[in-house]
Amino acid sequence: MGYEEAFNDQIFIQTVTHIVSSAVQALKDLHQEYKLRNIQIAISNPNREVLMTLSSSKVVDLIGKEWYFVRVHDAVQVCLPHVQSLKETPKTADPSSEGRLSSFHTLLGQ
Repeated sequence: MGYEEAFNDQIFIQTVTHIVSSAVQALKDLHQEYKLRNIQIAISNPNREVLMTLSSSKVVDLIGKEWYFVRVHDAVQVCLPHVQSLKETPKTADPSSEGRLSSFHTLLGQ
């Protein structure tokens, strides 16, 4: 199974050197929405400044320290078993989320 197949709903951000408060709030909102859908966010290779900002804004605690990784490869190795177990478990649709766009998608104009 390739990464594309296993992680088709991932956001990859490379070389982020700075994060502002609006991005932190967007990440918190995204985490809340993903939590409702049973999707876990994993962060890999944040630089010191970004990690300090995420830590001081409590995003590290919100996502969970165990979901921060030094390398993307490490994150994939931990996430892959979770994704495979989800594929083995039948999914049920959440009727409350049908037909409504997320705030994230609204911001994107979709």
